[in-house]
Amino acid sequence: MFQTKATITGCLAVLALAFSLFSPAKEVTSADSLVGFASGENVTTYTEQSNKGLLALLLVATIGSAVWTFAGNDDEQAEPVEKKVELVRGENLWPPDEPANTPQTSATLNALKAYVTDSAKNLMVVATGGSGKGMALSNMCRWRSLANPHFVAVWCDPKNDPDESGYFAHPSIRAFRFSGGKLSGPEIADKVRELIKQYRALIAELPPKTPVWLILDEWTFLLGKLKKHDSALLDEVVDLLSSTISMLDAESKHIVLVGQSPLLKDLLPGEGGLAANLNTLFLFKRDDSAAKMIVKAGQASVIPGAIANQQALYNVCSYSPRERAMFFDGQLWPAPELQNFGNYDRDGREHLGNPAADVTNYADQTLSTLAAPIEFDPDAVRPGADTAGALTSLYERSPSAAKPLHPKVKHFADVVGRYWEKNPDDDQVSLGRIIQFDHKLKAAASNDGRELIEKVMHKTAALNLIKIENNGGNWHIVKLTCLDDLGDSGF
Repeated sequence: MFQTKATITGCLAVLALAFSLFSPAKEVTSADSLVGFASGENVTTYTEQSNKGLLALLLVATIGSAVWTFAGNDDEQAEPVEKKVELVRGENLWPPDEPANTPQTSATLNALKAYVTDSAKNLMVVATGGSGKGMALSNMCRWRSLANPHFVAVWCDPKNDPDESGYFAHPSIRAFRFSGGKLSGPEIADKVRELIKQYRALIAELPPKTPVWLILDEWTFLLGKLKKHDSALLDEVVDLLSSTISMLDAESKHIVLVGQSPLLKDLLPGEGGLAANLNTLFLFKRDDSAAKMIVKAGQASVIPGAIANQQALYNVCSYSPRERAMFFDGQLWPAPELQNFGNYDRDGREHLGNPAADVTNYADQTLSTLAAPIEFDPDAVRPGADTAGALTSLYERSPSAAKPLHPKVKHFADVVGRYWEKNPDDDQVSLGRIIQFDHKLKAAASNDGRELIEKVMHKTAALNLIKIENNGGNWHIVKLTCLDDLGDSGF
């Protein structure tokens, strides 16, 4: 803006100078009286500018413009959007001298895991298009399952994108998926009605205090359909959600509402007073819609006003490898790189080549056709431990059995189990020690099979049978979650 003001002032000054130098002059003759003028006595002749009024106006305008140029610029000194500005919690965020990406996104990942698992209560997820909410939810469910193997997520997905089936491929996730864009309003209402029936039946059959998340994805879309086509069902759903939020925290039953409004009253009509009982997670992509969203959230005092602006959002996004940001726990964070369990990279616009996940879809069934009530043995899942069999009986209500574990995975998990039976006081064990403990693993490693063993270890960990950590470049198994005899074959 200063440059614009200076340009206007300069143009006025040049015009004034041009008029003063090049405007035509006229000759003026005067005398001290008419008689003298007639007789030619005491007559004087001189020249003067012919555009005195315009010249005076230009000079006044130039002086005024100069004053305007050098005054009132305090509000125009904001840093450009791309420039890293110093930011901290609540007002500013990341100091500019920190290296980009890795330190910040690692901090985000650790904080988000703690926020989800330690403060795992009711959650309102507000996401703009393309911000990665499905990927975030799929990771969050897996983190909660690792923190508590009893955890169950009932996830309603009215989009049913085949490329996202991998999001739901986990024993703790009970998928309820349908293609809402292809269904009529009454058909969508029927799906929601069946979802609520199955959810009520599930929590009635689970042991007390089993942690459950009811995830209502694309809730803004579903809410609009219910408002228009089945107001009675909407009242029932809102009553269930508000009752869960208000009274079932002690029973570890919680709601995750995923929508596009930062205001709870828009997601739960008439229940805006429950906002204090919900944690909030905002997901932003670096675009205009996200900038409008964060401003709206700031106006509603959901996000602190000092950071609820486009400049702060874009600055934080610049630290993210995916140019995204998250707001949770009172702070705006650069989004980390999350594991993509699906089959499509939206940023790269390419398929990943992963096979479609085989996921039981409970939206294709009704409560009356589900094979049998859940059979759950509390002794089969001990605190801090779980088994594939217990998970199968807990999460699979259809008669089909879970797919058998790969022989190598079964063998590796069995070796770790046998190691801990002989060394119960060890808090952790290195992969190298596990290899030396078993003659088959030892033989495989001696034949250049170490890389294969590491892959099997990671697969075993992905199935929640063990927990692993990388300490200084060396893999350690720090928590055994399956002590069943899984057989002894594969290596």
